[in-house]
Amino acid sequence: MSLRIHSLQAINWSHLSPSRISVDGRINVFCGANGSGKSSAMDAIKAVLGARRFGQSRTPAHYLHRSPEGREAATALILLEASGLSPLLGAGSDHGTLCMSVTRRSRRFCLLEGSVGLTAPLEQSMAAFLSDQPRERWLAPERWRREVLEPLGVDASMIRLFELPQGEAHRVMAAKQDDLLAQLLAMLGHQDRLDELDLARASLEDAKREREQVRHGAIAEQRRVASLERAREMADELTELEGEVAVAARTLAGARAQHRVRIETEAQALRERIAEAEEQLQDSEEAVSELRARLRRGAPTLAPAERDESLMDHLRGVCARHTGVSILDERLAADLAERELIEALLGPRRYGLLVDDRAAFDALREDPDLPDGVPLVLTPSLGGGSGIDAYLASVGLAGPMVREEGGVWSGAEWFPDAAAARREDLVGQLGDAERLRATLAAQTAADRSLLRSLERELSEIGPAPHADEASTVEEVSLEQARAELSACESARSRALDRILGSVGSVEVLRARAGEHDGAQARLEEALSLLGEHDAAVERLLGVLHEATSLWETERGRILEEMGERFGLLCEAAGMEGRLVVETSESGRSRIDLLMREHPGRPLKSFFRDGELSGGWRAKTGLLLLLSALTGERSRCPLVMIDEHAASLDEDRAQELGEVFARLADTQGLQFILCAPTKRASESLGWCDAQIGFLAPRAGDEWAQAPLLILRAAGALAA
Repeated sequence: MSLRIHSLQAINWSHLSPSRISVDGRINVFCGANGSGKSSAMDAIKAVLGARRFGQSRTPAHYLHRSPEGREAATALILLEASGLSPLLGAGSDHGTLCMSVTRRSRRFCLLEGSVGLTAPLEQSMAAFLSDQPRERWLAPERWRREVLEPLGVDASMIRLFELPQGEAHRVMAAKQDDLLAQLLAMLGHQDRLDELDLARASLEDAKREREQVRHGAIAEQRRVASLERAREMADELTELEGEVAVAARTLAGARAQHRVRIETEAQALRERIAEAEEQLQDSEEAVSELRARLRRGAPTLAPAERDESLMDHLRGVCARHTGVSILDERLAADLAERELIEALLGPRRYGLLVDDRAAFDALREDPDLPDGVPLVLTPSLGGGSGIDAYLASVGLAGPMVREEGGVWSGAEWFPDAAAARREDLVGQLGDAERLRATLAAQTAADRSLLRSLERELSEIGPAPHADEASTVEEVSLEQARAELSACESARSRALDRILGSVGSVEVLRARAGEHDGAQARLEEALSLLGEHDAAVERLLGVLHEATSLWETERGRILEEMGERFGLLCEAAGMEGRLVVETSESGRSRIDLLMREHPGRPLKSFFRDGELSGGWRAKTGLLLLLSALTGERSRCPLVMIDEHAASLDEDRAQELGEVFARLADTQGLQFILCAPTKRASESLGWCDAQIGFLAPRAGDEWAQAPLLILRAAGALAA
């Protein structure tokens, strides 16, 4: 059994009389003039059934009673006696009272079993009633809607109908054509399905947005990784070039070390050779000194008497004619080179002519008195006899040669004696020693010059490197190592120029290169997350597609049934109408209403044709509303319409009332309607009860109690 309202008692609610108002008929019509309180009574019922706002944006707090003196009541209490409450009270109890307490700040609700009514004095009885109810029995509006109203069949679509202003009930279907289908399905009790689909679509859109955000994040990370990858490549290149420079520097250090070792080895060998040569030179000098001393010790005594006077005289006679000529014993030559020359010319002869003047030499050579076989020698280097005198002095001989009259040189001659052979051997040894000494001196001077050159090269190479710097894999020339190091440093310099041009500094480059691994990890995480979002979107697409496909099939059956009901209700209201489903170019489904006002006229579209009159459009809207609120799929227990006949003439209002009566009979619906008439009307004969509301008289605080007239035609008091 569905919810049915039996009575209303409103205390401190607007100017309604606090007496009980009976509404237990199937079709109940509140009648009365404007301001008589009929709409306030309907709003009281609607407020208990979940309405939050009413016409002109009023809330339940606006209905708190205000006395003629302007004093506002602190609390209003609505008691709505109803049946069909077994889903809440249990199988043994079906009858109860829906209660609502209203203050300026809040609303509270509770459900009581059985009938509850308050009697005078109202203030005391209401205070006692409120205090008797435990605090936990009162529910907040949201819990009231969820725990009481929804199980009774009062859903969001009905509450939306309750909140419409007076005379605007038909406008619940006056939305845009694209939104009308969803509203009708919601009134048929399929709001949950619609919400599920909307939630699925919203979840899909959220998933797409999240995926797009993740995709943008992944793209940003890809760009960042690409940028950091370039930085890392440049850093790696710089590191590699620095490594090559370091290797080249070590190679150069090794080459320098090797070269230094070679030079030091050569220098050391030279030093050793110079030292050895110096020792040999010292030995040769000592040998020369020793030989000279031995020659001095063994020098013969001059014996002029033993000279070959005949030859000497003859030679002097020859020489007297020529200046610069002297007689020379070959053993008296001081210079080894001149002595060798004299020995080569004189041979075994003992005497020869030594000439130090070219003219005298030429004249002497042509002199016929010169004996045959006497050699003639031109020795300008011995001019003045200084060489001979020096030698004679070195061997300790007295009587050096002197220049005699006529330019003839005379002096001591050396004659053979018993030690001649030994002296000649000593002279030979002396010559060998002097030659060796000269050779050693020349070689030592050359070695010293080469050593100075090597030492200069060592100073140019620089100090000795560390032990590790001197190690190298293979032998390399110093020039090749320098060229390789120069090439590596040039490559590094070019890389540094690129770095300065792109990132500004090496520190920034290395910092960005260090961020690469973290960015790569974030990119991989973003790509993994993007894959998860792609999978989630695909899953939601599949779920939504499956749910939409099932819903489309079910919705087709629902709309077909509703179309049949709409056609039957239109026929009962004396008009022809059809509900058709259209599919737009975007793939969305929507409905249209095809109406015919009079037989023989063409069908007109409710939305596209503007030729339907206002009354017909209002009537059509109410019929469409009723077709959505009725039927096997609908759980609607109660229809409340304030000024149901607004914009309708008397005939169409009568036709609409007959539709109400038919639905009450066939669907078991309860109607609570409101008609702005001061009198009971025969035209409302299709209703079960006409409840007349009387406006308060001047100075009265409350309106008079409503009069209940069952199918009466008599006039109501003004």
